[in-house]
Amino acid sequence: MTKEFQPKKFLILVVDDMTQNLQILMSMLEKVGYNTSFATSGKQTLDRLTKVTPDLILLDLMMPDLDGLEVCKRLKADPNLQDIPVIFLTASHEPEKLLEAFEQGAVDYVTKPFKTAELLARVKTHLELKQARDELKNMADELKIARDSALELANLKTQFLANMSHEIRTPMNGVLGMTDLLLNTKLDPEQSDYLQILRSSGETLLKLIDDILELSKLEVGAIKLSSDLFNLNNLFQEIFILFKPQATQKSLDFSYIIDQEIPEEIIADRFYLQKILHNLLDNSLKFTSQGQIIINVKSHDLEVKNTINKEKITSNYGLLITVKDTGIGIAEKDQDKLFKSFSQVDASNTRKYGGTGLGLAVCKHLIDLMEGQIGCESVLGKGSNFWVIIPIEIKEKDKKNNQIIPEEKLTNQEKIEPKKRKPPVELTINKKTKILVVEDSLINRKVLLHQIKLMGYFANAVNNGQEALEELEKSDYDLIFMDCQMPVLDGYETSIKIRHQNDKNYIIIGLTANTNENDRQKCLEAGMNDYLTKPLAIDSLKETLEKWT
Repeated sequence: MTKEFQPKKFLILVVDDMTQNLQILMSMLEKVGYNTSFATSGKQTLDRLTKVTPDLILLDLMMPDLDGLEVCKRLKADPNLQDIPVIFLTASHEPEKLLEAFEQGAVDYVTKPFKTAELLARVKTHLELKQARDELKNMADELKIARDSALELANLKTQFLANMSHEIRTPMNGVLGMTDLLLNTKLDPEQSDYLQILRSSGETLLKLIDDILELSKLEVGAIKLSSDLFNLNNLFQEIFILFKPQATQKSLDFSYIIDQEIPEEIIADRFYLQKILHNLLDNSLKFTSQGQIIINVKSHDLEVKNTINKEKITSNYGLLITVKDTGIGIAEKDQDKLFKSFSQVDASNTRKYGGTGLGLAVCKHLIDLMEGQIGCESVLGKGSNFWVIIPIEIKEKDKKNNQIIPEEKLTNQEKIEPKKRKPPVELTINKKTKILVVEDSLINRKVLLHQIKLMGYFANAVNNGQEALEELEKSDYDLIFMDCQMPVLDGYETSIKIRHQNDKNYIIIGLTANTNENDRQKCLEAGMNDYLTKPLAIDSLKETLEKWT
């Protein structure tokens, strides 16, 4: 809102080489409350402006030595003075002179002899405009300061979350790693049972930690989506293989169907699409004790669906993914709680099934970030149907006249079973491959060295990147496990130095406590060949060694 106009707050510089004109003008202005100052020549005007900055200048057009046009030209060339409005005082009505005055930066002109009402009206108009511009500039400056402060705070939160991820997941690596090592020793049944419980509890705690960190990152805007080209069927095969054992243990019918209209390869954020599906399936498996869980994937034309906010959608092609189960279902009155953080639909369910309600809250935040939608249709005691609509891109050659296929009953559709993964090949003793472990945590060094030894490999360890560079000058290695976050010299800088300073093509595997897909890219950009996330599972470590040795 523009402030009330008060003449006493403004200073006007009056410039005229005739004393009589100065007296007339200053009297007019001071009578209504303006503050005034004066100059009698162009040179005096420029000198006066080094000492005082007026809000407006009334400038005589025709003066000896340095006329008004030249004075105005110099004013507009000075960054500190160029925003002062200039009104020319002239006895000339020649269009050429007036045009030149405007070209030099004048905002208006007043002709002699002066008419009081006209002069005061023009002065007030341009001072009001200046006042409005100044207020807008101040608001813009304040907004910039607020924005910079918000960005700084967001950056601090992002860094804090990254540090927390590292500090929490690093000791969890020790807990779960040592548990896995103990489970590979000779144990009686009671000891084995205790350790299985310990590992299960640790994995549950780790998932909770991941969800809390993920939600926090989403809320501070620390997550950026990527555009990955990937095979959709392969993604669902991986998910199916991961969750099939849990479904089998409960004797659930578990399958997925992908509409043949969908191109094999799509462009979306693969990592976070996978995370959304994981959370939805976790939820269905938790609350379904008998019956079935079926995933259905259809093409979805975003332009023809009224449920989509078309102003927000940047793609006109999408996926409609449904996860349908025959679980306990959700009462209609409780369904508004589904996607809220730390919310469960019923206290008794909280006691029976556990959980924080973070999984669906993370899904909601991610889908909002993707400019999609999520919802649920459920009947208490009969099951739930969670659906998500996610905008995607497809390669130009794969674009078709896709039509929405009428939804059929999922139970009558043909089930597509993916190929079964081959069992992992057991590693044989490999004394030829020399491995260097670069890890600043004593516990994690011990865990990784023992895991490597258990699989028949030989390894040495150092505390940080600088020690790694020194060790590589003394001894020869084939593969390096490189912790990313270390004192002295971190894993990224160390990998860059290794690539620049050594001719040997070392295999470098990054070890990170961060789970974001962007961290994988950061590892690859630093020259690493691959990366593993902490806590390190023996199976993942084994697969990585099989891949690179």
